[in-house]
Amino acid sequence: MGEHHLTHPPVQELVLSVYFERLDPSKEILLPKFWDIVRGDYPVTSIKNPRAFIVESFDNVIEPQKILQPASPCRFWLMNESKTRVIQVQGDGFAINWMRNDQGDEMYPRFEPMLESFKDLLVKFREFVKTNGIGDIRTIQCETEYVSRILEKNIFKEFSDAKSVFKIAAVFDNEMQVDTDHFADSICFEVLQTNFSFLVRDSESKPIARITTQINPAILASSREQALIVNNVARGAPLSDHPIDGAVSFFRRANKWLGRVFRESITEEAHNLWE
Repeated sequence: MGEHHLTHPPVQELVLSVYFERLDPSKEILLPKFWDIVRGDYPVTSIKNPRAFIVESFDNVIEPQKILQPASPCRFWLMNESKTRVIQVQGDGFAINWMRNDQGDEMYPRFEPMLESFKDLLVKFREFVKTNGIGDIRTIQCETEYVSRILEKNIFKEFSDAKSVFKIAAVFDNEMQVDTDHFADSICFEVLQTNFSFLVRDSESKPIARITTQINPAILASSREQALIVNNVARGAPLSDHPIDGAVSFFRRANKWLGRVFRESITEEAHNLWE
């Protein structure tokens, strides 16, 4: 979503990820030992299926994205006690998450502190794999993802209230009256479910990233309330050859791109609620 200078953004999750050339597969068995370095802050562990990465392609309109199947056999999650912060490690990828828990008792930490945490942890991870002869980080793709949940009762109580949140739905604010064979029928907006993408070009008009937005209706399992789940993703290559600084530069710019797109997509009513 991008923070776009909102004081109370509806962020449920922020993920910063890098995909890199696969580390030495014969030594990937050593990756769980990275936990020894961070277990003081991340004492909870879990094993997940490996994650496939999407690499953006800007020279093929038929296939703008390539899904690279994971080479690693598994992915390790290292979590803090409240399970709101996660480090994800696999043989060709590294990510950190912040996730709002069910109690909602941890404030969203904001983008810059999350980015500093990502940089610090990736530096430690790179030193770990180099020291243990597992390889080195050669970043191929970076990804920023915001997951937001729209549930504020003063603007959203049911799916049709999406027109109070997003401009794309607001154009259908009024019922449409249609006379059909002597019957006065009415058409009204019901639910918003959509996705769209944006191409990011640099000052020389070179494509450097793609932004995708998905908006889906959902019914919360715990309360049965209607909500909108919004996924905003910026994805592209690192902005320099340095395996860490290139990713950090991408994330900083991506956050501004995502912020601008989100700011332009919401209504003034929604902006006033979250500012």
